[in-house]
Amino acid sequence: MKLLPIRKKDFEQIQKLVTLTSVMKHIGNGQIWDNEKITNFIIYNAREQKLSNEEREYFYYRMVNGEEFVGIIGFYLKKTKYNLQVFIKPTQQKKGYFSQALRLILKRLKDYKNVDRLYSQVHSSNTKMNSIMANKYYFNKSFRMGKIVVNQFIIFNRNYTYLAKSDYISNEVFDEIFKLRGNWEKWDSTISKNPDFLHLDGKHYFDRKNQKYDVLLKNVMNNGDNPTIDKTKLFMAIERKYPDQNYLPETHYFDKTKDNYQDYSNLFAYEDPWIVKPDGGYAGSGIKIITKVQDLKYIRNKKHRFWSIQEYIKDPLLINGYKFHLRVLFIRRDENDGFVFEQIPVYLSQKEFKLDDYDNHQVHISHYTENQEEIYLDSIYGIDTDNIRTQIKKILRNINSVIKVKCYPETRNCYELYGVDFMVTSGMEVKLLEFNHKIGLKEFNNSTLDFNKLLLNAELSIACDYYLPPLHRPHILEDIGFESISK
Repeated sequence: MKLLPIRKKDFEQIQKLVTLTSVMKHIGNGQIWDNEKITNFIIYNAREQKLSNEEREYFYYRMVNGEEFVGIIGFYLKKTKYNLQVFIKPTQQKKGYFSQALRLILKRLKDYKNVDRLYSQVHSSNTKMNSIMANKYYFNKSFRMGKIVVNQFIIFNRNYTYLAKSDYISNEVFDEIFKLRGNWEKWDSTISKNPDFLHLDGKHYFDRKNQKYDVLLKNVMNNGDNPTIDKTKLFMAIERKYPDQNYLPETHYFDKTKDNYQDYSNLFAYEDPWIVKPDGGYAGSGIKIITKVQDLKYIRNKKHRFWSIQEYIKDPLLINGYKFHLRVLFIRRDENDGFVFEQIPVYLSQKEFKLDDYDNHQVHISHYTENQEEIYLDSIYGIDTDNIRTQIKKILRNINSVIKVKCYPETRNCYELYGVDFMVTSGMEVKLLEFNHKIGLKEFNNSTLDFNKLLLNAELSIACDYYLPPLHRPHILEDIGFESISK
C-alpha cells in the first residue's frame, strides 16, 4: 500500500469513484460530485502540495496497491481539529486497505503536525463503518449535519494514558494489566496535562484534589442525586416502583429530627428483633439489634439523621451453623448499563448463629474479616446457586432502574463499582440488605483466585475497554468477568 499525491491525470479515476452512489451516500452531505467539484478538488490539492507541511491544511492522497487504484484518503483542518476522510472503491473494500492507509496517514499527521488525534465523522446509516470504528476507536459524540446523523470518533495517534490511585491494588498490577492491552501507558505529567483514564478507590475516592484532572473516563460517578446510596431512600424508591416485590425485608424509616421513637412502639409488641442502621454508615458502624422501643434512644447521640428500622431475618441460611451474607460487585456505566461480577464472596459471622444475645455482633452481623477462610457462592455445598443468581440479577435490574447518576463535569465518560449485600433465607429467598458506594476491595488472606487482579481486569474489560478500545483484549488467570443483568 502506497499513498501518492493527487494529480490532474487522476481525474477519470476520481470521477468513477465519487460518482458512485454506494460510496458517496456515506460521505459529506451524501451527494455524488459533479465534474466542477472534482476539478476544484484536484486544483486545490495541487496548490496545497506546493506549500510546506507546516503551512498546509489539506493532505489528500491516492491509495495505491501495486498499480491498482484503491481510493482516496486524507486529513484536513477544520477549526482546530484534523478530520479524516476516506473514499474506497467497492471492489477494494474488506481487504484491509483502510487500516493500512490509516497507519500511514497517522504517521504523516504526527510527523507533519505533531497532532495526537484524528477525528472521523461516520454517518449513522453506515453500519459497517460504525462497527469498525466502535471496536477500535473512542466514540466522542453524535450530531446532526442537516438531516444526516453523524457519529464522531477520535482516532488517537498515541497510546492511551492511565493514572491509578488505589489503597488495595498495587501499581505493578495496574501496569501489568494495562500493558497486556497493548495501547496503554502510565500517564506522565511532564508530557500531557491530563491522563485519559483515572482510577480512584479507598481514601482517594473522596479526595477533591483529583477533580483537577480533565479525563475521558473515570471510575467515579456523581452520586449526589442517587437514591440508592442511602439505605432509606433506596428502599423507599424500590417500594414505590415495585410494590409487589418480595426481596426487601420489612423496613420503617426514622428521622431523628422529626420522629418520636414512641411512634414505633407497635413494632415491638412481641419483642421481635429489629435491626437499626444509619444512612451513610459502612463496615457495620452504628448498627444495633433491638427488641424494645426504648432501645431506639441510642440514636439520639449518633451523628446520622436518617435511620432504617429493618425486619431482622430470623431464618437465615447457615453455613456450618454460621450466618453469612453475599457481597455482589455491580458496575453501572453512564449509559444505564448494569453488570454483575460472576465471582461472589461469602462473608461469615464470627460465632455460630442463635436467636438471642442480640448485642453480640459476632453472632448476628456477618462481615469481612482477615482470618476468614476463602468462600465464594459457587463453593457452598448443597444449594441451587443458579436460582440465587437469577434472583440477584432480578433485584439488580430493579435497583438499576431507580439509580440516578451522571458524570462529573471534568469527566467525559464514567462508571462506578458498587458493593451490594444480600442474605439468603433457609427457604432460598434472596433478600436485599444494602447497596454501597463506599466499598473496600479487601481480599481473603492467601486468596487462591488473586481476586482483586481478576476483578480489576474484568472491570476494565467491561468499562474501560468499552470506551477506550484496546489493541488486545486480555484474559488474566481465568476467564471470570462481569455479566450483563439484562440477560
